Amino acid sequence: MSAQEYLAETARRMAKTIERTVAHLPEDKREWVPMGSARTAVDMLAECAFYLNFATLTMKGMATTGEGKDMAALQALPFNELVAELHKNAQAYAETIASLTDEQFVQEVTHPMTGRPTALVNVVNLPAMNLVYHWGQINYMQMMLGDTEMHW
Repeated sequence: MSAQEYLAETARRMAKTIERTVAHLPEDKREWVPMGSARTAVDMLAECAFYLNFATLTMKGMATTGEGKDMAALQALPFNELVAELHKNAQAYAETIASLTDEQFVQEVTHPMTGRPTALVNVVNLPAMNLVYHWGQINYMQMMLGDTEMHW
């Protein structure tokens, strides 16, 4: 399995996993703000959907076009539409990253957020890892609410 295939599969799998995990939160807790200032599960899903799209646009050389929904638009979506957007963006990300050659994967690009030169892989691996990170946070939210089961 190539690194591209691994990241593509990670994104697809983690989008499904994070959806299942959020589905185990009580509906009235999906926008719960732990400790009064932490982020909500909906905020985390919106961020994951946003960065999957951002990385896809980066891979296509279109990161500055503004295509796709911005973070506020994603956060405003009804839950089922946000989940659909997450899956749509994960699939587009997976298809795009899997199509990259090894040479493209390591080519130097200007990082769209920092403006510094970096290998493309350093930009496009972040969304897959971000899904894993937020899955853990949402599992922790569940534990704070009394659900101690890991929802794989």
